[in-house]
Amino acid sequence: MRSPFKVAFLNPLNLAIFILSITFGLCAAWWLFPVGLILWSLMFLRVYHDPALRLDQTIQSRSPLVQRFQKPFDRIQRGQISLFNNLRSARPEVRQSMQPLQDAVNTLTDQAYNLCLRMTALQNYYLVTKNNRDFEGESFVLKVKIDNATDEGTRKDYGESKRVLQEQANNFHQITILLDRVEAQLSSVSSTIDMVLVDAIRLQALQPEDIDKGLPALLQPIQAQSEQLSRFEKEAASSNT
Repeated sequence: MRSPFKVAFLNPLNLAIFILSITFGLCAAWWLFPVGLILWSLMFLRVYHDPALRLDQTIQSRSPLVQRFQKPFDRIQRGQISLFNNLRSARPEVRQSMQPLQDAVNTLTDQAYNLCLRMTALQNYYLVTKNNRDFEGESFVLKVKIDNATDEGTRKDYGESKRVLQEQANNFHQITILLDRVEAQLSSVSSTIDMVLVDAIRLQALQPEDIDKGLPALLQPIQAQSEQLSRFEKEAASSNT
């Protein structure tokens, strides 16, 4: 994957202008070099700051998620791309008026992706534990050993093992609930983006001044989801400390 800098620098038109600036500066008139360099800089910055290029780089830089989170996040990301493509084809004044919505959706998508990354370790622990532990079965075996113990010391040791096992089972249960809530959060985010996308298409048919009036109603659910994700992340972090 190439960075926007490399893409802008290696752009054929930009390279041609850069080479011609040097050639004419050396062979014709020296002042043609700084003029050409200024033109090259403007062309370079135009490509470097191209929103489509930067969004593509962001998407390409996202590492694959665990299977449980990849599918719901893909739906969120598709909504982000759909909104971008839709606004990309809109009139310039409409695109400018609705840019805050694209920025808000980009931020929310990044939040959702970062949440999935932070939950990856817990999901891996969940899978390993689910496949290799049977808390109910282990608890039953310890109970039988406690009941059949012939001396108090052995009974206490088995009792302590059963207590630790119960703590592990409780922690595993809390992790299960937390991961289920993450899935629910991702589903809520994707549904909100899909809903806003439909309203954004409808809003584009209006005049810029009417778009400005209707935009807050679209931003509100996106911002609400962003705040909800922030609160959830804090809650999840505190529950793991």
